[in-house]
Amino acid sequence: MTAEVNTGRKLRIVWLCHFANARIAAHLKAGPVNEFAPWINKLIVLFERVPGVELHIVAPDVFTNRNVTFDLNGIHYHLYPASRIRLPGKLRTLLLMVFRERFGFQKKKIRNIVNTINPHLIHLHGAENPYYSAGILALLGHYPALITIQGFARKTMQKDLEMKNRIRIEEEILRKGTHFGSRTLDMDSTIRSENPGAVLHFHEYPLRHPTIYKTGKENETFDCLFYA
Repeated sequence: MTAEVNTGRKLRIVWLCHFANARIAAHLKAGPVNEFAPWINKLIVLFERVPGVELHIVAPDVFTNRNVTFDLNGIHYHLYPASRIRLPGKLRTLLLMVFRERFGFQKKKIRNIVNTINPHLIHLHGAENPYYSAGILALLGHYPALITIQGFARKTMQKDLEMKNRIRIEEEILRKGTHFGSRTLDMDSTIRSENPGAVLHFHEYPLRHPTIYKTGKENETFDCLFYA
């Protein structure tokens, strides 16, 4: 990275992720949204106008479900429809029973966007959400890629057909990737259970640390403290 910055060139980096926040909703003149993926929202702010980095965020448009491209605070956004066809839950489940969803629509959209950017690196944030993570499968081997784990679909207790499809895509990404971002030993072991030769990189996400409140009782002891 230093060599790129010193020569006056910018590193073109693609984040493949999903997120929602009020600031982008307001920019797109969309209605109120339920914010999610706060680590991505915080990371976006940290990378705004960073010298030496040309950051492109490729993500599903959960705001207006359209193809949208815009720049904001030095970051290039490339949003594609989050859902090709909006279907009631029961009808979607019925279709999944007769056709294993392979997310071809998303893969094609993402591949076309990324090829126009021609990045030095693709950073996939989360392998467990195939409506964007499946896009990495057509790009591995063409661009250097880092796959950061957010969590694992395979560890859920939900085992319906849609979840099985998510797990299938997640495990394919774990097998075919090379470089993975991890934060715990449990993540390391899960990655290596699918890919023994995986190269692991430890890094954290920017999250707000919880505030600790005193109980007001001196010398009080606990068997367990749980934060979530």
